[in-house]
Amino acid sequence: MDEQLTRLTQLMPPPSTLYYKNVDWEDIEKKIGIKYPTSFKEYIGVYGESVWFDTYSPFYPDSSADDAIEDFLKTTDYYLSFLRETICTEKRSKPFKKEDYIPFPEQGCFFPFMIDYNGSYYYWKTDSADPERWPIIVGPYGHYTIIENTSISKMFTSFIEGCNPMNSFWGDFENLPLELRKVEGGNGETT
Repeated sequence: MDEQLTRLTQLMPPPSTLYYKNVDWEDIEKKIGIKYPTSFKEYIGVYGESVWFDTYSPFYPDSSADDAIEDFLKTTDYYLSFLRETICTEKRSKPFKKEDYIPFPEQGCFFPFMIDYNGSYYYWKTDSADPERWPIIVGPYGHYTIIENTSISKMFTSFIEGCNPMNSFWGDFENLPLELRKVEGGNGETT
């Protein structure tokens, strides 16, 4: 377990009831054509499909069954459609140009891994052979921010501890209402 995930479990222990934390990553990666960062797979092994602060939820296939992979790929294409619309049309958005959009699942493509219920999507830009080095691209329609050198665990840890990069992006954890300072697992259980 990486240092950031260990720290995150200390700050916000995972609920005891979790969905979709035991994932056959090898089979999933083979079927979708993308190798996930180890830090993400470890995070899912601890927190599963938890929802953070009533807002943030990881996006990944919960099963390697063919119908689950098909549903995941359809939803992936839907999330990627926002990028295609803004990057590949006249509505191009900075900092990207049309040439930056590489079709999924080719090396260098954008790959969604988290959603928030406020309308932003979180993508990796798979431009490195090492998935741990993929920058994170965050944005709603037309405006995207690049976050370098981070992981999903570090995103949550830095927000809770009031540090960048997420403090400057999500705001101050201390200003979050107490009822939202939680991680929710299966059956609505929270910590």
